[in-house]
Amino acid sequence: MNNFIKFGENVIDKDYYILDLMYLDCNLKIILAHYSKPKVILNFKQECVDYRFSRELFRINHLASIIHKSDEYWPVLLIKDSPYLKKINDEESDLLLTVFKDLKHYLIFDDDYLVDVIAGKDPEIYFDKDN
Repeated sequence: MNNFIKFGENVIDKDYYILDLMYLDCNLKIILAHYSKPKVILNFKQECVDYRFSRELFRINHLASIIHKSDEYWPVLLIKDSPYLKKINDEESDLLLTVFKDLKHYLIFDDDYLVDVIAGKDPEIYFDKDN
């Protein structure tokens, strides 16, 4: 797990799954659900520079095999030395990391889906106590 950092491990356990992704007015929210706990909302606000939502089963299985080995599964990870961040920066002719110096790559995943997010700040994490 060289380039993974667990993020939100004190509030998000392994049984959360991606329920919804909302992007409105440059504001990204990802909602994680659980069978018996309140929903968790990751609010990246307008700090999201880029995101992608995918169903890459090989990548999910690879991530799960690395993380499950140590029984430290968390559905939100921070990626160090991210190829995705480097690719986005290269596509922008190195302008992205020049303008936004603190960009990070967050990876949110469950057994079916992956969400990669490039953002300038950590998301706000809060619970939806109504559900």
